[in-house]
Parts: sequence; C-alpha cells; structure tokens
Amino acid sequence: MITVQNTTIPAVGSLLESLEKAGIPIESQCRKGFCGACRTKVIQGEVEYIHEPVGFTRKGEVLACCCKPKDHLEIEIKLIA
Repeated sequence: MITVQNTTIPAVGSLLESLEKAGIPIESQCRKGFCGACRTKVIQGEVEYIHEPVGFTRKGEVLACCCKPKDHLEIEIKLIA
C-alpha cells in the first residue's frame, strides 16, 4: 500500500503506475529513470528498483517510474494541475 497526500492506494506495478491508476496526477516524462521528472520524496518505507535510475535524486528521494514499494510506503509528491 502507498499513502500519498493522506490517501492510501494499492501498489500495482511501479510507483508511477500505481499513482496513475489511482488518478493521482504526477509529473512524468521518460518513464525509464533518465529525466528525473517523477522525483518523489519518501516520508516512510522503502522501495526496490525495477531497474537502476540514471536521473538525479537527493537523499530520501526516488524516481517513481522505476521503483516499487517493498512494504507500506508513505510519499510526498508535487501534484500537477
């Protein structure tokens, strides 16, 4: 399960796919871990990478397009309009 903006959603595929399937608008571009557009802040929990990202992340950030939750994950994202 994933908690984002006080809403809990099921984990289905990558973190990006889970957010999109739940109707949560998140920025994305390349979907391969190159551009960093889907950079997401992890509040609690861990992810595992489906494939290693190349895009820049700071400590406590992940690229939603190429990871999935290991367990319950709480994240903070910048919603797009």
